[in-house]
Amino acid sequence: MDEAGGLPRAEALSGDILHALYDLAARPERLQRFLEIWEAWAAPQRLLPPAAQSWPLAHIALALELMERGSRAEQTFGAGSVLDLYPGVATFLADGGPRIAKVNQAATGALSLCDGAELSRLPLDIPDLNKLRQMIRLVAEGRMEGPMTLRLRHQGNGGLLICRIAVSPVPAFPPMALIVTSELNWTEECSRTLRAAFGLSPAEVDITRSICRGQSLAEVAAQRGRSAETVRTQLRTVLTKTETHGQSDLVRVALTLLQGAHLPKAPLPEAQSRPSRAGVSRIETSVLRLPGGRRLDYLEFGTPEGSPLLFLHSDWGLARWPARAEAAAAARGLRVIVPFREGYGASSLLPGSVNQLDGVTADLSALLDHLGVPEAMVLSLGGDLRFALNLAGRRPDLVTAILGAAPLLPFHEATDWRALTGWPRWLRANARFTPDLMPLLTRAMLAASPAHAGVIETLLTAQGPDQIAATDREMRSALQAGLLQTLLRPQKGRSGALARGILATEADWSGLLAQSVVPLHLLHGTADPFAPPDTFSHPLRRGNPVAIQSLPEAGHLLMLTHWHVILTKLDSIMRAHTDRAE
Repeated sequence: MDEAGGLPRAEALSGDILHALYDLAARPERLQRFLEIWEAWAAPQRLLPPAAQSWPLAHIALALELMERGSRAEQTFGAGSVLDLYPGVATFLADGGPRIAKVNQAATGALSLCDGAELSRLPLDIPDLNKLRQMIRLVAEGRMEGPMTLRLRHQGNGGLLICRIAVSPVPAFPPMALIVTSELNWTEECSRTLRAAFGLSPAEVDITRSICRGQSLAEVAAQRGRSAETVRTQLRTVLTKTETHGQSDLVRVALTLLQGAHLPKAPLPEAQSRPSRAGVSRIETSVLRLPGGRRLDYLEFGTPEGSPLLFLHSDWGLARWPARAEAAAAARGLRVIVPFREGYGASSLLPGSVNQLDGVTADLSALLDHLGVPEAMVLSLGGDLRFALNLAGRRPDLVTAILGAAPLLPFHEATDWRALTGWPRWLRANARFTPDLMPLLTRAMLAASPAHAGVIETLLTAQGPDQIAATDREMRSALQAGLLQTLLRPQKGRSGALARGILATEADWSGLLAQSVVPLHLLHGTADPFAPPDTFSHPLRRGNPVAIQSLPEAGHLLMLTHWHVILTKLDSIMRAHTDRAE
């Protein structure tokens, strides 16, 4: 395809994609930069027929594994023992001075280094040594933007000495450079790791090991007693299986994998969340014990004996309202019940064999039965409309009406994502076309903001009318309080729960809309960055009209910015239900 078709641009970026993936695994805070690079490469791919699309799925899975292990290592190890994470390769720390700060055992054996040795002890010529020193100084001065790989020449054996330089995960001043080299202490565990990750044969693993040690194809052929053409063919197979585009990419991927092969696998406690921000009162959660020992957390506000309103907090865990909105709910005689979906707050995850839609619906039904609620209206945010519709279908006796605020409906056309921009486009398009990437993205979001709203808050308030929620004290207080009680609360599996929710929102659940008979009302902002402009221009269901109200120049965070409109709408729906009952 020519340049106008976009494919050459995607191919040109493929090497950058691999680097960006592994950079994200090491530095989740660079999520936005990764998505910019990814989108430039992925957008042309999405326009190709499905059979012609090619996604680096093996590398995505590997980057996620490395991110998970790396975050645990950062919490576990101090500066002195961080080198123990790399027993298979010669690795050392340097602070920008003339001497090496600390080395691991592999560096002692392979490069004859010791703690405090001069950098000049490395088997490099002067120009290569100066390149390495320059990279280390960038780290020490805080100017290293991401891991860098240098291809240097080993003076001892004439082969390549590849060095990957990154900022050490352990805080220090000045920052320490972590230098991982290609001088391998290759073990059987290394071979097993490569075979498991990419399905390489024993011969292909041997060739990869030789390439990582800087040997030329001619040297590999002579060593194996094969022709150079045979080895070249085997190398092409290795490149295909590892989805790499040359020996440099292969070495970088192999070294990254082997670095992570020895990282700890045991989970560690997550950071403690901070207390709720001022502006909204603290509401303690209640707990329902479900069959099988599962836990469902929920909170309530408003009037305890009032009209029940089941509030579904969306994928983003927006469980709290502005202080005035919560007070207005009580004044209107509403009893607001807010269940925390599986994986949010301290709510237990669903068993792996249970479909999320059916499992969450069962949890909602069990909660209302537990609270003795005979019937309730449902107010859902975003994609949680699917849970409201499913609950109404399963329990028509329970749900009197549904109001969907800023609903995220399934795309009507496969190309609807092109009408979106920024974060919403990245999230919705990748959920549709590359679902394997979503767990990596959600883990990066949460890793980059372990104890404050951070990335999630930036994502939700980045565009259009929603930007006011980042500066209005009352709105921001509610946003942060909800996030801290649900999505950002220390909980194993929360990033997976967020990923499942986003993916399920993007699935085709239009059948739930078409088959529903419950009174359904939708409020949407005409400037909602998550919803394509013509989302609501198509018929949603037959026989039972859907009442759609558009709010001019409103965005996605309607519960924060237009809560008064939502409560007024609920009043109207409640009166209509009362009139029908009479």
